Amino acid sequence: MSKTPLKLSEFPARPGYGQAGRAIKVKANFFEVLQLPDSNAYQYDIDISPEVPPALNRKVFKFFQESERGGILGGVKPVYDGRRNVYTIKQFPFGDNVSAQVTLPEDDGVQVVKRPPRHFNLKLKKVAEKNMEEANRFVKGKSASSNNILTAITALDVLINQVPALNFTSVGRRAFYTSEGSAPLYGGAEVWQGYWQSLRPGQGRFFINFDTSATAFHEPGNIAEIFVKILGFRRVEELRGLSDKDRIKIEKTLKQLKFQVVHRGENFRRRFKVKRLSERPASEMTFSKGEGEKPINVTQYFQQQYNRKLQYPFLPCVVTPNETFFPAEVCYLERGQRITRKLSDKQTADMIKFTCQAPPTRADKIQKGMELLKYDENEYCKQWGLKISPRMVHLDARILPPPRLAYHPSCNESNFAPHAGSWQLGPGKKMLHGASLQSWAVIIFASTHQIRKEVVEVFIRELIKTLGENGMNITNPHPKILHANPQGNIESTIRQAYQTAGNQTQQKPQLLLCILQARSTLYDEIKRVEDTVLGVPTQCAMGKKILRANKQYYGMLGLKINVKLQGSNMSLQPGYLPFLEKAPTIIFGADVTHPGLGDNSPSIAALVGSYDPKATKYATSIRFQASRMEIISPLQEMVQELLKIFFKETRRKPARILFYRDGVSEGQFEEVLKFEVEAIRKACLALEASYKPTITFIIVQKRHHARFFPLDRKDSDKSQNCLPGTIVEKVITHPFEYDFYLQSHPGLQGTSRPTHYHVVIDENKFSPDNLQSLTYNLCYLYARCPRAVSVVPPAYYAHLAAFRARCWRKAVALPENSGSVDIGTTPEDYNSLKPELQKLNMELEKPTTQEQVKSKLTKRELKELTRLTQLVVREEEQANNYKEKARENIKWPSKDSRDVYRSLPVKYTPYESLACAKPLYEENMKLMQMPAINETAYMSIITGRESFEPQLGYFCNPSVFAQIFDEHLSQEICALVDQVNSDFTKNINSRTEYKPIDDDWMDGMQKHYTKLLTQNFLCELLGAIGILFNKKNNCGMPSKSETKRKLEMDFTWRNVLDASLLLHLPQSVHEASFQRVAELYDCSKQHMGRSYILHEQHRRVNQLHYIDELSTQKSVAPKIQEVSETEKGPPEEIQKVDKLGKRVRVQKKGLIREIDKINEQLSNGCE
Repeated sequence: MSKTPLKLSEFPARPGYGQAGRAIKVKANFFEVLQLPDSNAYQYDIDISPEVPPALNRKVFKFFQESERGGILGGVKPVYDGRRNVYTIKQFPFGDNVSAQVTLPEDDGVQVVKRPPRHFNLKLKKVAEKNMEEANRFVKGKSASSNNILTAITALDVLINQVPALNFTSVGRRAFYTSEGSAPLYGGAEVWQGYWQSLRPGQGRFFINFDTSATAFHEPGNIAEIFVKILGFRRVEELRGLSDKDRIKIEKTLKQLKFQVVHRGENFRRRFKVKRLSERPASEMTFSKGEGEKPINVTQYFQQQYNRKLQYPFLPCVVTPNETFFPAEVCYLERGQRITRKLSDKQTADMIKFTCQAPPTRADKIQKGMELLKYDENEYCKQWGLKISPRMVHLDARILPPPRLAYHPSCNESNFAPHAGSWQLGPGKKMLHGASLQSWAVIIFASTHQIRKEVVEVFIRELIKTLGENGMNITNPHPKILHANPQGNIESTIRQAYQTAGNQTQQKPQLLLCILQARSTLYDEIKRVEDTVLGVPTQCAMGKKILRANKQYYGMLGLKINVKLQGSNMSLQPGYLPFLEKAPTIIFGADVTHPGLGDNSPSIAALVGSYDPKATKYATSIRFQASRMEIISPLQEMVQELLKIFFKETRRKPARILFYRDGVSEGQFEEVLKFEVEAIRKACLALEASYKPTITFIIVQKRHHARFFPLDRKDSDKSQNCLPGTIVEKVITHPFEYDFYLQSHPGLQGTSRPTHYHVVIDENKFSPDNLQSLTYNLCYLYARCPRAVSVVPPAYYAHLAAFRARCWRKAVALPENSGSVDIGTTPEDYNSLKPELQKLNMELEKPTTQEQVKSKLTKRELKELTRLTQLVVREEEQANNYKEKARENIKWPSKDSRDVYRSLPVKYTPYESLACAKPLYEENMKLMQMPAINETAYMSIITGRESFEPQLGYFCNPSVFAQIFDEHLSQEICALVDQVNSDFTKNINSRTEYKPIDDDWMDGMQKHYTKLLTQNFLCELLGAIGILFNKKNNCGMPSKSETKRKLEMDFTWRNVLDASLLLHLPQSVHEASFQRVAELYDCSKQHMGRSYILHEQHRRVNQLHYIDELSTQKSVAPKIQEVSETEKGPPEEIQKVDKLGKRVRVQKKGLIREIDKINEQLSNGCE
C-alpha cells in the first residue's frame, strides 16, 4: 500500500530540474549557515512606554540589559528587533513576565541646561517557545511552512542583525550604514556605503544573503551653508532676496530634520526639529521680550543677549515646533539623517556613479563586509551556537541558448541568433512590419537660440533616412516644425501642432515629435495630453542628444515610433515559442505602482495582455485603486477587457493563460493566490459559463539582493557579469517550491541583478526547461531596444504603463522630483486613457468615412468644406485666448463676468464633450442644492463601459422646483422621479452579476427612461435648469431689452444644451426644450433660428461623437449614415434664415461631411 505524498505547500512543488543549456559554475553572495542552535528559542513580547522610534527603543533596551545583566536577566544575552520582540536561547530566570523602570541618561556632552530625565516603563512577557529543529526539517523538505518556522527564522534574522544595529546607523531591520568613505551628492546630500543581510532558507540548509548597499543622507553642517547647497549656489551672499519658491524648496528639504544650536557655546547643546522657515529674514522678524517692552528683531536680540553679530541677517530663521526662531547660521544639522523623499535626477545620477561597481569589485566588498562583522567573535552568535561560513557559496548554473530572431525576409539578416544578448541595428535588419508615416509635426520646446530650427531640420532629415533604411515608409519628409515655450500652455501648443499636421496632409495626425531641452514636468504634461486628451502618439527626444545623434540613436527612436504606428520591429523564428504555437495563448503582465512617502494619492494598477500569436503586440488596461494596495481589486474586469480584445483580433478564445505578476513580496503570495487567481477564473466564467482556460501564474521579483559572479572568465560578458541566459535553480532557491533565478540581460555597468520567478499555480504543467526557455526567449521581444531585457516584457510593459499613468493628473502634471504631491487625491483626480491608445503597439484608427464622403461632394461643397475648416481654426485660436478665463469661472457668467462671455465666439461652446460638460452639470446641481445623478451608473450607459453602480440617484429637489412650477406639477415631477429610480434599480438588479452591458440592453434602458419621464416634463426640467441657474447667478429673469434677452437666451440655451448632452436625450426632447427656453425669453423667430442652427450643429457633432464611442465592433460610417437619414433637417424658419444669407445652406451630403470634419476638429482642436 503506497503512502500519500506529504503536501508541503499550497503552491506547486518543484517538478524537477532543467537540463537545457551549458553547465557552468558561479558563486553567489550567500554564506552557508554551518550550525544552527540545537535547543529551543524563547520569544518575549516587550512593551516600552512612552512609545518612541526603534532607534531609541534599542538604546532603552541596551541600557536596561547592561544594568540588569547580573540581575533579573540572569546573564542571558537577548536579541531585540527594536519594536516588540525579544528572543533568547535560554529562558530568563524571572519566569513568564517582569516589569522595570529605566531612566535613560542624557546624550554625550555637557549641557548648561538639561532636559528632564527620560523615564521609561518596560514590560517583558514570555509568549512562545520555538523548536529550532523544525526549521531544519523545513529546509530539508520534510516539513511544511508554519508560524513556528517563520518565528524561528525571524529570531535568527534578528540575531545576525543585533550587533550591526548597535554599532552602525541602521535603516529598517536588515540594512546598516557607515559614514566612512561617504561621497557628496548635489543638493546638500551625501551617499553612505553600507551592507544588507538576511537569513534565507535554501535547499537543505540556511544561508545568509549578504550584499553591499548605499543610501542617501542629509549632509551635516551649518544650515546657512546647507541652504546654498540645496539651491546649487556657491556662496551664502547669493541668497540675498531669497524668493518664496526657493524658500519653500529649502523648507521641504529640511522639514522634520534634527539640528543643534551652538550660539551658547560648545558646552551647551540642545536638539530641535525643523518645523518650517520664517517667511521674513532674521532682520525683519520682530518680537517683544516682555509685556510693555519695545519689539526688537532677531538680529538685535542676538546682539544684545549673546553679543553675537549675525553674519547673514538676510536669511530666514529656522522655526521649531514650539515656535522658537533661530538664525540659520547658529543651527547645525545633525549627521545620520536619511533622505526619505525621492532623489532628484542629478542626485540619482551621482548615486549610480557611486554604487556602480564591477562584479569583481562588488564581490570583494561583500567578502570584506562579512569579515568586518566577525561572526566568529560575535558573543550573541556564540551563545546561540550559530556558525557561518566565511566564504561565498559556489553553485551549479546553466546558460540557455539564445533564440533566433526574425526580421523582414528581404533583408540580409532576417534570421540570426544574437550574441551576448544584444545586436546592432542597421540596413541589414529591416523591421518585420514597417509602418507608414504621413501626417506628423515637430514641436521644439525651447527658444530659437537654445535649439535652432536648422539643427532640427538636419536631425529630421537623418531620422527619415534611417527609418527608411530600417523598413518604415515616410511619405511626408517635410513635417511642420514649431517652436514652443516650455513654460507656456502645453496643451494648447500640442493642439496647435495637431491642427497644423492635420491641415498639411488633410489626414488625422499620426505622430507628434517633441524635442525637449530637459526632462522635467514638461514630459509628464506632454504624455497627459497624448494619453487623455488627443489620443495621438508622441515621441520625445532630448535636445542635447539630437546634436550628437548617430545611426544607433536614430534606430532606437525608430523602434519606438514604429510600434506606436501599428508596426512590428521583429519576432522570434518559428519553434522558439512552442507554448504559444500549439494552442491560442494570451500572456498577461501586471504591476501596481504606489505613491511616495507622505503622499496619499491612489495606487495605479496596470494589466497588459498579448493579442497576437507571436506575443509582440499588447493591449493595456489601467485602474486607480486605494493608496498602497498591492492586490489588484478590479482585476476581473481588466482581464475581461483584454480577453475581449484578444478574441476580436484573433477570432479565437485563449485556451491557455500565462500570467506574469510583478511587484509582489513573499508575504503576499497567499493573498495573490486567493484573490487574483480567483479573479482571473471569474473573468473567464463571466464571459462564458463553460470557459475555463488553464492558468499558469508566475510572480516576478526584482527587489532582492541575490547576485551571481562567474568563476570562469569565458562564462562572463564584457562587463564581467554572467552571460544572458544564466539560470540558477539549485541550493539557494526554495526548499521545495517551484522557483528559479534568470539573468536574461547583458550587463552595461555595475553588477547585474537576476530576476526571481516563483510559480504559484501551474495548470499548464510546465516542465522546468519549457518554462525557463519560454521566459528567457520572451525577453528578446521587448520592442523598444535591440537587447534582451532583465524582466519578461509583459511585466516590463505593465510597469511602464502603471508608471506612465502618474502623468494623468487632471489639469496639471506631477511636480518635478517630488515624493509628496497633493496629499489626499483620489482616482477621480485622474483622467482616463483614450480608447484609441489601449493597444500599446496599434495605430490610431483613421476615420473610415472621410474618403467615402469626400468623393461624393460637389465643387461647391468642397469649397464650403474648406471655408468651414478655416473657420474652425480661427475660432479655435480665439477660443484658446479665453480658455484660462473660462476655467477660472466654470459657471455661466454673473453680471461681473458677462463681458468675458459676451466676447466668446458665438459658434464656440466651451463644453464640447461629456467630459467637459460634467463640471458645468455638477456646478448647476450644487447651486440648485440638488444631488447629481449617480455618475458611474449613467456614464456606463452612455459610454458602454462595463463597470457601474446599480443605482440612479435623484437629480431634482421638490423644494427647488416648487419655486418655478405649481404644487400639482411639482408633485407629479417627484412621483415620476421616484418611479424612475425604482424601475431603473429593479431592472439593473435583475441582470446577472457579471453580464456586460450590451447595445440592446443599453438602448432598452434609454427607451425605458424616456418613456417614464415624459417629454413635457423634460422640457420643463431643462428649461428650468437654465433659467434657475441664471437666476441664482443674479442674471435676473428675462430682460426687457431684446438685445439682452438674446444674450441671456444664449447663456440659458447653452446650459440646456449641456444638460441634454449629459442626459443623452432624444432629438425630439432636445427641440422641445429649446422651444420652451425661447418662449420664456420671448425672442424673435429669426434669432431663435440663428441660435438653434449654431447650437444644434454642435449637438449633432457630439451625437456622432457618442455614436463613435459606442460602436465597438461596427465601423463608424454606417452609424453616421444612419443618423443623417433619421434627421429631418432644419425647420422652415431656419431655411428662411439660410435664404436671407445668414448662413450658407448645407445640403445633405455636405452636412454629413461637415459633421464628420467639425467633429474631428472640435474633439481635437477645441477645449
